[in-house]
Amino acid sequence: MRQLQRQVTSLEGETQRLREQVKLLPSLEEQRNTLLAKVSQLESAQDRQIAQMASVDKDKGAWMQLLEPADREKIDSPAALARALMSLRHEYRTLLGEQGNLRGQQHVMKAALGEANDKLGAATVELNAVRQQLDKDQKTVKRLEKARGIAQKEIEFLRSQLVRALQQKSSGLLTIPKCVVCRTATIQSRP
Repeated sequence: MRQLQRQVTSLEGETQRLREQVKLLPSLEEQRNTLLAKVSQLESAQDRQIAQMASVDKDKGAWMQLLEPADREKIDSPAALARALMSLRHEYRTLLGEQGNLRGQQHVMKAALGEANDKLGAATVELNAVRQQLDKDQKTVKRLEKARGIAQKEIEFLRSQLVRALQQKSSGLLTIPKCVVCRTATIQSRP
C-alpha cells in the first residue's frame, strides 16, 4: 500500500513537471510570431531599397545621357555635373550599404526563426510524449485506486471474519467461510 502511495506521489510530481513544460509552448509561439513579423518587415524594407536603387540607376542613366555631346547644353557647368554625379554615387553607395545591412539582419532573423521553429517542433514532440505519459499515468492511478478499493474491501471482510472467528472460538466452534472478495478457499476447524 505504501509502495502504491509512493508511486502515485512520484507520478503526480512528474505530471506537475510536465505541465510546467507545456506552459512554455505559448511563449515559444509568441517568439516565433514576433520573428516572422520582423522577417516580413525586413523583406519589405529590402523591397523599398531595391526600388530606390532602381530609381538611382535610372537617374544615373539620365546623367550619363547628359554626358553625350548633343546634350551637354543642359548642364550649367562642369562643377554642377560633377556635384550631381558625386551625389548620385554617394546615394547609391549608401543604398548598397543599407541593403547589405538589411540582408545581414534578414539572415540573422531567418536563423532565429529556424531555431524557434526547431524549438517549437521539439516542444510539440515533447508535448505529445507528455500527453501520452499523462494518459498512461491516469490509467495507472485508476488501476491503483481500484486495487486499493478491493484491498480495503478484503481487509474489511477479513476483520469481520476475524471477529466472527473470535466470537465462535469463545463459543467453542471455529468456522471461516469462503472469502467473497478474493474467492479463495477458507479453513474450517472444529475443536
